[in-house]
Amino acid sequence: MASVAAVLGIAAITRGWMLPKVRPGIARPRLYGWGVLLFAFGMCLMAIGTEVLTGTFHLLGRPAGFLALLLGSRVIRASRHPEAAALQDLAEF
Repeated sequence: MASVAAVLGIAAITRGWMLPKVRPGIARPRLYGWGVLLFAFGMCLMAIGTEVLTGTFHLLGRPAGFLALLLGSRVIRASRHPEAAALQDLAEF
């Protein structure tokens, strides 16, 4: 799943291409791509956090991955149209 997200993020950064369902709500495609790429990196860190990493990195792998997930989601939200973000916030209540 992380590799698919990374490919979609790279496509958004380099070509400005996004999935058709996502495209209408996004104002800045490259920023969206960086957010998706950061999200994918966080998924990878969480997946390998305790399996591959050793020492201090073993203890910090999953929390760092979680922080990357949160930061990636905030970057994705920042790339949206202001109207779309406001409507989504209203829908959450």
